Amino acid sequence: CVVCHTIFGFCALASHDAASDTFSFAHEPAKKAESQEISDEKGLKVMEQMMEQVGWLGPLLIAAAKALAVLVVGWMAAGAVSGMLRRKLRSIPEMDATLANFSASMVKWVILLIVLVAVLGIFGVEATSLVAMLGAATLAIGLALQGTLSDLAAGFMLILFRPYKIDQYVDIGGTAGTVVDLNLFVTELATVDNVQIIIPNGQAWGSIITNY
Repeated sequence: CVVCHTIFGFCALASHDAASDTFSFAHEPAKKAESQEISDEKGLKVMEQMMEQVGWLGPLLIAAAKALAVLVVGWMAAGAVSGMLRRKLRSIPEMDATLANFSASMVKWVILLIVLVAVLGIFGVEATSLVAMLGAATLAIGLALQGTLSDLAAGFMLILFRPYKIDQYVDIGGTAGTVVDLNLFVTELATVDNVQIIIPNGQAWGSIITNY
């Protein structure tokens, strides 16, 4: 009887252990699935936080891409229109080549100015605001671009009084050469050795000019 009681107890213990193992095995996939869901939720929250932190970059990158496209197209258009106008004007027999080049250069810079305003508009800067900002910063811009504005004004004076023209051999402040181009800001000379010399219009206008 003692042996029978011992065998019965051993069998009961084995049955209990087997049942426990079966229960644990049955619930193990559910625990794994629950753990996976928690992990996925944490990943989504981290991604949402990252998107919120860098969300402002999206519109900025789009605006930058648009601005770059406008700049490229505008630069190409300005060059094409300027070149076409230069050829058209120089094909007129009565048109002076110097005036034709100067006019084409002026048109090019006007187009580029319009392109600049368009680019600023892409970034949210309105034209009226831009004019107000430029008006308020006129003094600072004038001081910073004093030399450039002087060259611009001198360019108009050179076109108005025409002390030299394209293809003429001149001496400007001790620098001699054939006038190749005269635009808004500079005068380009070519020496007899085919050396290119760029003279700012402000310097040319303020120098002694000898036209041979």
